[in-house]
Amino acid sequence: MPKIVDHDERRREFARVAMQVALEKGVDALTVRSVARAAHCSVGALTHYFTTKDDLLVAIQRIAGEASLARIERCFETQAGRALLEGVILSVLPLDDERRGEWRLWLAYFARAAEEPTVARLQAENYRAWRAQLRRAWALACEPGRPSRSEIEAGTDAAMALVQGIGVLGTYEPARVGVQRQRRLVRAHLDRWLP
Repeated sequence: MPKIVDHDERRREFARVAMQVALEKGVDALTVRSVARAAHCSVGALTHYFTTKDDLLVAIQRIAGEASLARIERCFETQAGRALLEGVILSVLPLDDERRGEWRLWLAYFARAAEEPTVARLQAENYRAWRAQLRRAWALACEPGRPSRSEIEAGTDAAMALVQGIGVLGTYEPARVGVQRQRRLVRAHLDRWLP
């Protein structure tokens, strides 16, 4: 009797291995061959699911996006008001090893997305999902009826810019912009935006 293979789960397993390769060795070292080696399988078995480096990047980006959105959703389940907005922002900043790894991957995607339409499309989808959650948190952080729609949109854009700036600094200059400094920067901006 032939072995039954769950192809979706197999694809996710390979994507997780690809993410580990990218995190341990860098995105430049990510190849179909390096992932097959790390997964202890043949290149042929892997190419049944992923044929190019960009296929692997897209799969990794999906996993990282799912992890990020899951952390954000937990904030909505446990926090309210300004604490919710702060929690959503902090949930995606490079405050621990997992998120620092995600930021290294995101920054590699930014560069690749400028050249590769498939990666760019997924990057845009992730941004839309992230922005929608941030907008939702921003609206809930404000007093009922107080901000206009345009104020919420402006606040969301400002919060996105804050996340991008702190995320890049926290990734490239962790000694200068460490965990506590990132938290202080977020609180300082929220003090100005939501006194």
